[in-house]
Amino acid sequence: MAHPALLGDGLAAVLVAVGAYCVARLAAGAPTGRGSHDAVNLGRALMALAMVGVLVPGWKILPRPVWAVVSAGVALWFFGRAFQLATRSRSRSPLGPFGMLARRDAVHGVMALSMVYMESVRPLPGRAGAAMAAAGDPVVALALMVVLLVSAVWQLNAADQLVALAHAPVGRPAPPPSRQAPRPPARSRSRPAPRLEVACHVAMCVVMAYMLALMV
Repeated sequence: MAHPALLGDGLAAVLVAVGAYCVARLAAGAPTGRGSHDAVNLGRALMALAMVGVLVPGWKILPRPVWAVVSAGVALWFFGRAFQLATRSRSRSPLGPFGMLARRDAVHGVMALSMVYMESVRPLPGRAGAAMAAAGDPVVALALMVVLLVSAVWQLNAADQLVALAHAPVGRPAPPPSRQAPRPPARSRSRPAPRLEVACHVAMCVVMAYMLALMV
């Protein structure tokens, strides 16, 4: 399925902005020592850069096989982290902070896996920037699309809880807002603009789902 070149350029510009924002969050969050959040920002920045190259082939800075390997490494890291957090959440509530972080990392693993899929399938002939059709498995693409779109809806519905996690002390997730003591978080120990972070995640999920739809 072809898509307008102007739309591809516009979505690529959005992804460039998302990637730049994630890099800025890395710089702003470096003093907090939040390794998990730093990895999320790094993973998003890499995925955004890879997505730009798929949408606009002329902007691709690395060969497809290299991006596939990088994305596979990102997926393995996130799935491993999600398993670790899910194991810790079993002794508590699956709907608690550790469970929420496990779902967040699992979704990022699926996003990276989607990039492996998109970088691995054989692209069909088409003018660069005007078409992003590829010879892939429609069932796989549809399954990944569903996960990404459900994730986007979940992020919007769980925005308040995610904001609470953003202000949790280093090394300990915050309880849900209903159980959290009403105290102002320490600015130096919190992640900046958590709602904007949610918006970036939703944008990446929607754009990635659109890219997968072009392969159906």
